[in-house]
Formats: sequence, structure tokens, C-alpha cells
Amino acid sequence: TGKLDEAATVFEGLVALDPYEGSFHTGLGAVYQQRQKLEEASIEYDRAIALNENDLAARCNRAEIRVQQRQFDAAADDIKEIALRDPEGASGHSQRAKVLAMALASMAQQALEVEDEG
Repeated sequence: TGKLDEAATVFEGLVALDPYEGSFHTGLGAVYQQRQKLEEASIEYDRAIALNENDLAARCNRAEIRVQQRQFDAAADDIKEIALRDPEGASGHSQRAKVLAMALASMAQQALEVEDEG
């Protein structure tokens, strides 16, 4: 709802109370991502995934950051993991990952076309 300061306070408190609950790190990462604190968000997503390898939200959000930071191979790795962990594509995060995959493919195609022209 746009109350990022309040959300940050809540999630920082939750992480302090229970640093072993991955979803708290995912929530804090999402707040940081919304605030454009991408490094901090990535750290929280890394922690969330270390605690729960099946955290598709953390993987998908981290993939988005990696695309923004032009870390395309790392983003592709996250997208691949999402597909492996949700082969049915049942999660909304799987749908977002598919869109990211298409964006990566488009960027790669454009890069190849530029390379061919040069």
C-alpha cells in the first residue's frame, strides 16, 4: 500500500526476532527492492533461499534484480531453478519467471542482431 517505511520496520523486526524464517527475509527483500536498494534486497533474497531453496518469490525477485543489473547468466539460473521447482507453472512467480525468460531471450536476440550488423 506504499507504506514502505512501516513495512521495513516490521520486516526488520521480524528478521531480528527470527532470523531463520526465510519468508521474513523475502518480505524485507521486497521492501528493499521497492525502495531501489537492490544490493540489500539481493542479500535478503540470498538469505531467504539459503533457508528455503523452494522460495520462488525470493528467486523470482532476485532474477528481476539480476536482469536490472545486467547479470543475465545469474538471472537465467534463477529462472531455470523456478522452472525446475514448479514444473507445472502453478505459482504466480513461475508466470513472472516466464515473462523474465522471454525478456532475456529478446535481449539476447537484439544483442546478436547488433553483433551481426557490426
